Amino acid sequence: MRRAAAADSVSVGVEVLGPLRLIVAGAPVDVPGRKRRALLALLAKAESRVVAVADLLEWLWPAEPAEPARASLHSHIRRLRQHLGPAATRLENTHDGYRLVLLPGELDLDRVRDLLRQARQTADPARGYQLLTEARQLWRGPVLADTGTVAPLLAWAVTLAELRLEVEAEYLDRALRSGHAAQAVGLAREALAAEPLREPLVRLLMRALAATGRRSDALREGYAFRRRLVDQSGLDPSPALGQLERQIASGPVTGPPPDPAATPADRLIGREAAASALQRLLGEARLVTLVGPGGVGKSRLALAVAHRLDQVQVLPLAGVFDPAAVPHALATALGLADTAGDLLGASGALLRAGPQLLVVDNGEHLLPAVRQLVRRLLATCPQLTVLVTSRERLGLAEERPFRLAPLPLPDQRGGPAVSQVPSVALFLTRARQVRPGFAVDPAALRMICDTVRRLDGIPLAIELAAGRLATLSLADLHARLDRALDLFGEAAERDGAGLGPDPRHRTLRDSIDWSYQLLDDPTRRLFRRLSLFPDGFDLATAERLASELGVPGDPASALARLVDASMVDAELGEHPHYRMLGTLRRFGLDRLAAHGLPGHSGHSGHSGRS
Repeated sequence: MRRAAAADSVSVGVEVLGPLRLIVAGAPVDVPGRKRRALLALLAKAESRVVAVADLLEWLWPAEPAEPARASLHSHIRRLRQHLGPAATRLENTHDGYRLVLLPGELDLDRVRDLLRQARQTADPARGYQLLTEARQLWRGPVLADTGTVAPLLAWAVTLAELRLEVEAEYLDRALRSGHAAQAVGLAREALAAEPLREPLVRLLMRALAATGRRSDALREGYAFRRRLVDQSGLDPSPALGQLERQIASGPVTGPPPDPAATPADRLIGREAAASALQRLLGEARLVTLVGPGGVGKSRLALAVAHRLDQVQVLPLAGVFDPAAVPHALATALGLADTAGDLLGASGALLRAGPQLLVVDNGEHLLPAVRQLVRRLLATCPQLTVLVTSRERLGLAEERPFRLAPLPLPDQRGGPAVSQVPSVALFLTRARQVRPGFAVDPAALRMICDTVRRLDGIPLAIELAAGRLATLSLADLHARLDRALDLFGEAAERDGAGLGPDPRHRTLRDSIDWSYQLLDDPTRRLFRRLSLFPDGFDLATAERLASELGVPGDPASALARLVDASMVDAELGEHPHYRMLGTLRRFGLDRLAAHGLPGHSGHSGHSGRS
């Protein structure tokens, strides 16, 4: 214990926002070799969580036999500990992996996120400008350019590039708000040159030009962006661009236009009945929780329904990780000035006089804080209705859950009408966005039908898959579906939704892992074992497994936890049966293998269903 405490007293810094750097006790430490730098980057990416040995071997030595690869890993771990010197015990062994313990602020990415959070919470533009200036200075060059072509790091580099653009956009906004409009023009032009199809950047450039009296130039930039977007992607800009153009044309712009109510950029496909039912339920209940597995389209449906109603306020929580920051997030969403007083009380006072519907979007990782927030708002705002999107219910007495299922799937018969089945229609719509003129014959339709079936009809999975048609043929995409958890690299941006790119939706694995990490360890063990049943299982089977695994408490409660977390589907009838979506089951089998147990279906004969 004394050695661990001593190691914690030695500062360790890992910088990933440029070439990888390790700093121990304030001094830079050289980490030679791409493989070792990649290993350090993978451990840093986990942010003090365990990285499984199986994953490290797959990522770093994919073509080597297991034993030589394992020996190489142990050698590099030993060398990393030597590089860490007096902080060597920060690199911990676990029964199935390694963990690099980093304290708050020791990862430069952590500092950027904290500065961005502070900037968003302050109502003082000058203070926000100062904080974001500091955040921008933490980028030192091309991200992780010296760690080779390791797949998770390449994907992380894309995520970090998105974060840099997000910081840049916020910085430009604060520069404009704090009287640096002329500077903002030049910075916005530079940012737009790097990302010419990013609408928020062109809107910032237009605002900056208008604020310096160059309204004609601002409108020309908007027109040029429209042409560029249509020519290169076939898409139209969001309504926010048209609103800004009208505002600039009618008079000077001294600040940002008010954000429009969050609305989905594209039409709902296969969700009209669900939207109508949800709207009716909001007329009957004061608290509705829209629940379902990750990627099923909860946010999109909630925002679409909210757009049909008057006096709506949206509270996005996907980017909030500190429970104590939830009241600040609500106050920011309501446009309240930063104050040291009772932010929740001030928000409640505003809600009593304003919005009739509050949409709390993505609350599953902050359930206790969201539960407390909603309970207080319902008690103090008698006219307020709250719609929460989450992967599990809040557990409040007045709550009315609305479970959203995946999209309907085509049957095996096919036929011309199959293109109207919602899951197929969504695939075709997204495919034609990335490949205009995409045409299908009967053979292609059969491949698409099989694709959406294997993706369980989950909209996120379908959109990510169809989006890959920008670089793959349909046949190549179909052949790679067994790697679907990691194949589909990035969710389509939902311009106009007001939520920005969501790191949970970069890949299917990210989306599922978000829910998996919210489970406690015993429930994770049960989830992994239940993934062995391809045909599902009954309650007795789950209870037996829970007992064998030593899951504490009532064995049935652990299964209920998985159902509540949308990790297991319950088919309740005369003989209740439980099953996992195929994508969830594949994730569970991967996790099982990472823990040293091979994934197989040997238990399927004992699932309880004859």
